Amino acid sequence: MNRLLAVTLCALMIASQALAASVATTIPDRAYDHLATFRAEINSVWPGIPDRAYPLALAEHESGCFSMRTKCMNPASTFQTRRERACGLGQVTEVYGRFDKLAELVQRYPRQLRGWTWANCAQRADYQVRAMVLMLKGESRALADVSDDSQALKMLSASYNGGPGALSKERRACGLTRGCDPNQWDGHVATVCLRGKRVIPGTRRTACQINRHHAQDVAARMPKYRSLI
Repeated sequence: MNRLLAVTLCALMIASQALAASVATTIPDRAYDHLATFRAEINSVWPGIPDRAYPLALAEHESGCFSMRTKCMNPASTFQTRRERACGLGQVTEVYGRFDKLAELVQRYPRQLRGWTWANCAQRADYQVRAMVLMLKGESRALADVSDDSQALKMLSASYNGGPGALSKERRACGLTRGCDPNQWDGHVATVCLRGKRVIPGTRRTACQINRHHAQDVAARMPKYRSLI
């Protein structure tokens, strides 16, 4: 290994360790602006959530903390390509011609999300958080048989990121695999990925890698919020 490559790898390792430390211990400034909203929506929508820190950690991940500072915990953050668009703290998404999660949520919860549209999505942090908690509560029902809360929340992250249908198929495949427990994420369901294994252009990662990282990353961000929420 030449000296330049060694120095580059060392720098990347240090940067990766620094980012991991930030994820685990640093609370973004904007997060404090939304604590009251998260507290109110959790109390109203899902007071029995297994860990109240979870929606905050999820929003932190979804909004790109800490790799995208201007978007980090910013309700006005948006993402748009010719293929899809996403908005806000939970990055509610529409993939053109396939699905529109914002429209689906408004249809499913017309009273709670009345008047929420793509036109005002970025201005309604309250609806962003409410929709996130409603969606999480709804998808958690499929995990009622998972007794370990930490494992259930990692599965819930995988469901939020890649859809409950994909998670259900992976749990079923795990249950049919010798030694694989469909009620355990770590070392079990996490090892059975049925999502795309081709590298997604612009990400350098496969859908499997993105989904599994999502579950671990959100879990790593949770502890720092527990005393605040």
